[in-house]
Amino acid sequence: MQVVYVDVLLVVNFFMTLLLLLLTAALTKQPRRTVRLCIAAMLGAAYSLILLAPKLPTWVVVLSKIAVALVLVLAAFGFGSVKKYLRCLLCFLAANFVLLGFIVGVWLLFRPRRIVVKNSAVYFDLPARTLLLLALAAYVLALLILRLYEKHAGRRALLELTVDTGARQVRCFALADSGNRLREPFSGAPVIVACRSLFPDMETPRVIPYQTVGGEGMLTAFRPHRVTVHSGKRRGTVGEVYVALSEHIQNEDYQAVVDPKIFSWE
Repeated sequence: MQVVYVDVLLVVNFFMTLLLLLLTAALTKQPRRTVRLCIAAMLGAAYSLILLAPKLPTWVVVLSKIAVALVLVLAAFGFGSVKKYLRCLLCFLAANFVLLGFIVGVWLLFRPRRIVVKNSAVYFDLPARTLLLLALAAYVLALLILRLYEKHAGRRALLELTVDTGARQVRCFALADSGNRLREPFSGAPVIVACRSLFPDMETPRVIPYQTVGGEGMLTAFRPHRVTVHSGKRRGTVGEVYVALSEHIQNEDYQAVVDPKIFSWE
């Protein structure tokens, strides 16, 4: 009979859940908030204690897995909208079942003594160094697959944007659009267009005129304390910039539009 160490069980499933949440965030282009992801991963680790329970019927395991997934996705990414939440949920469940299916397949094929699969929970009785190397290898492989998928799908470039208003920091995804030539009329500073719901209580003393194929209009804007952007391992900063708020950005993948050329990349 395999001896199960609870501390190893919790640590292994914490990192497995965190990996699945990171993949879900990458696939659905959701901001990765470390605290929320870690809280969700801890909840996932706590659920792994179901491995210590007597063997449960398959339908109970499936329903409990879905119920826990509902909570984990909500904890990691919030609700936002029904469409966004369901997309995150489906991606997380798909990644979960693929990973579990792979592990169960290996377990059924080779019957390794150091792997225990029960009630959809997984336990690896392996040295810490081996677990770390396997986790890193799995993460790198997942990122490579994701990059190939994004290249094949021809997705538009999205950047991780952080706007520091001085009172708080707002993180979101921004569409990299070199056609965004908006400028603040007095200073000539570049303008980032963001969804108004990101800054519900922000005072916007500046007015930015704009012109599109569909007509002309005005956007109200404010000058943030600092704006930074991340694209993979690259980090970009910008000097004077304004953030204009719009009601017309209604996309599940991004909440702002920015010209990537305005940033100085490190």
